[in-house]
Amino acid sequence: MSGFLHHWLSDFRSPKPYVIWIILTIIIGFAGPFDTYSSGPLPKRLLLWSLLISAAILIGVSNRAFVFGALNLRGFWDGTMLVAGLNAISLPPVIAAIMWSVDAGMHLPKYDELAIFAFLVTLGVGAYRRTVLTWPLAAIAPPPDNQKPAASHTPDVALPAPVKSARIQMRLPELLRGDLIAISVRDHYVDVFTTKGSMGLLMRLSDAVEETLPIDGARVHRSHWVAWDAVEGVEKNGERLQLRMCNGALVPVSKTYRALVEERGIGMARADAPPQRIATAPLVIKEDRAGSSHQSPPV
Repeated sequence: MSGFLHHWLSDFRSPKPYVIWIILTIIIGFAGPFDTYSSGPLPKRLLLWSLLISAAILIGVSNRAFVFGALNLRGFWDGTMLVAGLNAISLPPVIAAIMWSVDAGMHLPKYDELAIFAFLVTLGVGAYRRTVLTWPLAAIAPPPDNQKPAASHTPDVALPAPVKSARIQMRLPELLRGDLIAISVRDHYVDVFTTKGSMGLLMRLSDAVEETLPIDGARVHRSHWVAWDAVEGVEKNGERLQLRMCNGALVPVSKTYRALVEERGIGMARADAPPQRIATAPLVIKEDRAGSSHQSPPV
């Protein structure tokens, strides 16, 4: 149940479902698909589609939270196919009921048409999430050329500590299995940064942290974990503390975990000194105040 609520609430903490609801209501209300253009004047069509899209978003998010949260499925496409099937079953009767309640004389689309439409739209959203939203560029500032894909092979970054293996590294393609640097939350994903690149994985941060053993590291923020051997220094701006990692990333340290960082002696001697700057602009792993980077679509 907690997994369901975590996934469900994370979507509605983002402004995206509400923005999508407004935009689609206006566009589809004007277009009037499924013979709704002849159902009445524009205000009536806008009311109808605002209700239909609200129901679609609510049901779609609930089905996805059930599959990836309550059932805890980890296979992305298996889960997406199941969500699409659930949407195809649950959405048509709700849509028909809403259309009938707005106008009992309105022409109702056939059940199979609505089911196929819901199934295909869900697959389209799933493909968008897989090809676009799994990249960790949503959680960090883009590199200077603004072109580098996040899940990519990058030149090796040397760590002072010996190479250690962790279960989470085995989840990555072999090309990206370098030494762990940091892990950051982004919606239902965690972005895993290694000395060979980075990639988004569909899992919870708590599960990812458990799979970092035996690597010596810790959470320094509710949305970030770091490997201590990968920390090169600290940058301090007033009361704000950030760890500078060996790949140039800046990871925020929250007040809750600040004492843990200070116990390690990280940055204590240089906290008041001007921070060392690297040759290229550092990646900034942004603080996620809501526990999500708000990249999740409504379905």
